[in-house]
Amino acid sequence: KDYMDTNLKFDKILVDAPCGGEGMFRKDNFDFNSYTNSNIETNAKRQLNILESIKNLLKKGGRLVYSTCTYDIRENEEVVAKFLEDNRDFKIVEASNYNDVTCKGIKIEPFDTQFCLRRYPHKFAGEGQFMAVLEKIGEEEIYSSEFNATGYKILYRKEIDKLKRQLKGIFDISDYTIANRHDNYYILPKTTLNFENLNLVSIGVLLGTTNKDIFKLSHNFYHSMGNQLPITYNLNNDEIIPYLQGQELSVENNTSGICGVLYKNIPLGGGKIVNNKLKNYYPKELRIK
Repeated sequence: KDYMDTNLKFDKILVDAPCGGEGMFRKDNFDFNSYTNSNIETNAKRQLNILESIKNLLKKGGRLVYSTCTYDIRENEEVVAKFLEDNRDFKIVEASNYNDVTCKGIKIEPFDTQFCLRRYPHKFAGEGQFMAVLEKIGEEEIYSSEFNATGYKILYRKEIDKLKRQLKGIFDISDYTIANRHDNYYILPKTTLNFENLNLVSIGVLLGTTNKDIFKLSHNFYHSMGNQLPITYNLNNDEIIPYLQGQELSVENNTSGICGVLYKNIPLGGGKIVNNKLKNYYPKELRIK
């Protein structure tokens, strides 16, 4: 209710709904005692209530992803179909770019629930998953209100020029609006709303942090926008695991400097190329063993 009392609306919303968890059956600690028909029906009602409670927070033209880790049609396509039946201002979107790693959903007339996406462990790596992309019909809502959030300050020319000098040759911030909070600097989204009544922990992309006048780019930035850096390095299949383990890599690259590290052009993190060595910036707390 507190959120509904603000003018806050989102471009994208992810609902990772509580569910029966059939996709987790292979786990040793799965609680089979909780898997009953009555619980599944209760889950379906709860899932629909969640969608109903947040639908008005989505902008027209915005997208909502509904996901579960179960196979049961009652918690998946039937929830989506019921939501579409009650909300004619929403439609399901075909996410064809995921066809190689998912199966089609189950068709429920008259809705396009075949556009839902399913993952099965006998066909794809990982556990069972379900997802559907829902779009709020209507022309995209554009807000022009000046950014306003407690504790955040938009950087103006003098501060921007200083930050540009620190990032020279690494990343050009000219086309972005930057705000700082304490020692953290954020790239603000183009859509600006009045966040004055909210405790805004983070917004947009965390560009980086200053410490004693030294600016350090964040992993959040590398992971979100690393493919936009002037220097990038695409990992091959043999390099992906060593990189995620935090290892330094020998690379054949004629350039030197801070770079975005990609895999199949998808940004994973950052690094620095010096003398055909890739110094690894992947955070220690995220490294795999």
